[in-house]
Amino acid sequence: MLWLRGPNVFEGYLDDPARTAEVIVDGWFKTGDLARFEDNGELTCLGRLDHQVKVRGFRIELGEIESALRAANGLCEVVVAPVGPADDPRLVAYWVGDKSAERSMRECAMRALPSYMQPVAYQQMKALPLNTNGKVDRKLLPIPDGSDTHNDSTHQFESDNELRMASLFHEVLGGIDVPVDKDFFLLGGDSVRAIQLRRRIQEEFGNELPLNVMFDSPTVRKLVANLQIDAHSVEPLFVRLRAGRRDLPPLICIMGVALYRDLALALSTERAVYGVHVPLALSPGQPWPSVKDIARLYTELILARVPNGPYHLAGLCFGGLVAFEVAHQLIASGQEVASLAILDGLLPRGSVYSPLLHARVLLSDPQRGLTRVGQRVRGLAERLRKKPAPQVSTQPMVLDLELQGAEAAEMARNYDRDAKPLPIAFTLFRATEREDAPWYRIDTMLGWGSLGIPVTVHSVPGNHLSILKRGHVSAVAEVLSAALAVGGPGPRI
Repeated sequence: MLWLRGPNVFEGYLDDPARTAEVIVDGWFKTGDLARFEDNGELTCLGRLDHQVKVRGFRIELGEIESALRAANGLCEVVVAPVGPADDPRLVAYWVGDKSAERSMRECAMRALPSYMQPVAYQQMKALPLNTNGKVDRKLLPIPDGSDTHNDSTHQFESDNELRMASLFHEVLGGIDVPVDKDFFLLGGDSVRAIQLRRRIQEEFGNELPLNVMFDSPTVRKLVANLQIDAHSVEPLFVRLRAGRRDLPPLICIMGVALYRDLALALSTERAVYGVHVPLALSPGQPWPSVKDIARLYTELILARVPNGPYHLAGLCFGGLVAFEVAHQLIASGQEVASLAILDGLLPRGSVYSPLLHARVLLSDPQRGLTRVGQRVRGLAERLRKKPAPQVSTQPMVLDLELQGAEAAEMARNYDRDAKPLPIAFTLFRATEREDAPWYRIDTMLGWGSLGIPVTVHSVPGNHLSILKRGHVSAVAEVLSAALAVGGPGPRI
């Protein structure tokens, strides 16, 4: 390392003794540069020591990678930084420029760099973060989460199982973004990590894949197809939808995985986001569970995966009621719930049938009124046809609880009768495009205001389900991101 001393070297940082102690040692200035004297006496600077990393057993200079990438067309700026565990990092290129620059950078890297020096992810940014000296502040570079590319077809996950598999890729590859159709080995995998991934797949799915399949079908989608997973599995899901800082408590979304994918990517937060879903198995003749019973299963799973709070919870529709009860149960167990978001979840008391409104609809628009009645009759008939005959089989059936199903509505009504207020305020999102029958009066607070607790209501564009889809989800994400920013450090998971 190059150290400097003399009358022209500064004595330290003004009113900052800790920072001064880092760079001034016994009067010598620690430059952080690697240098050597040549045979002719000249001093050659070789680069920053703090920009050297060890990847797959090779010690490399990040500046050498950046130099190769700068030959790309349409590129303005680029820095390369390690992401993931210090003993096994992955290289990520953070860049500013035209969208076409990414393809050009990949081509430059393949031409000029060995495989172990090629970045495994490319994160486009509007600008690189700078410190007070105008240099790139690598500590402020974000964890790559795919939010800049999630509109690409390679990021469109079609099932919860694909998201489960992507979460395992993410874990084994050191926390990088994982497209659904990207080759495991092009993402930075090798034979050792392939064996690790195979073991994790067996632990997660209970299926063992032949090792040759790992090499012949090394993408998320192909591996899921090879697993032949039972679509009616009763295994609970706790799937990471977005990477985040490990020192911040994650956002846990109740009763869904793929349902919350777009929301997870739209959030401007450094927290990780998880989707949680617990399928329910009912034996023939067994009564349907209550909201408290369902919430208990989620609470147990959450405590098993994230043993300590504070907790941030969210849930859509019936999942909002379950999240509300999960918050109750976590608090009752001595845990802290820092925030709760209910997404268009209606407490039944917030919907009141009005015979007068019903009569007005029938008189003013008989066709509309009869059409709605016909839809409800056909819907009831369809549910009756779908209901399994009691005691036909002795095998448990998997309960795929619909967010708007008749059974969910009945459980919500039963829960509403003795719903208790929470000792915390929470955020309620209300869809502006209502799909309720026109003869029901819907409370602006969807019934939650009657519990006597502070509720912040935000009206967001879209209907009951589209508020979590691209085109509408940004409005939810903006408010939820601000609410999550209030939380502090939490457990490592």
